[in-house]
Amino acid sequence: MIIAVVLSAGESSRMGRPKALLPIEGQRFIERIIRVIGKSRVGRTIVVLGHHADQLRSQIEHLPVEVVINPDYHKGQLSSLHTAIRHIEKDDRCDAMLVH
Repeated sequence: MIIAVVLSAGESSRMGRPKALLPIEGQRFIERIIRVIGKSRVGRTIVVLGHHADQLRSQIEHLPVEVVINPDYHKGQLSSLHTAIRHIEKDDRCDAMLVH
């Protein structure tokens, strides 16, 4: 099984607001990513949140995803990837990971 991991824990400091919440074609950017992934053959989708976690979670809670919180998001993307790997490492059905 392929597990999709969406990294969305960053501060979006240069943008000044969460990039994941930007509107794209009538939906939030993060919703669009999750919906496109959902049309693929991935078995699970995990979204890693950190900064603005509550705000982002409220936008995706109706979608078929697992939310994982990275408490160390301020350390950068690699810390979010580590958070995702720790979350899925016990799943022996995982053959591959697609990172977005």
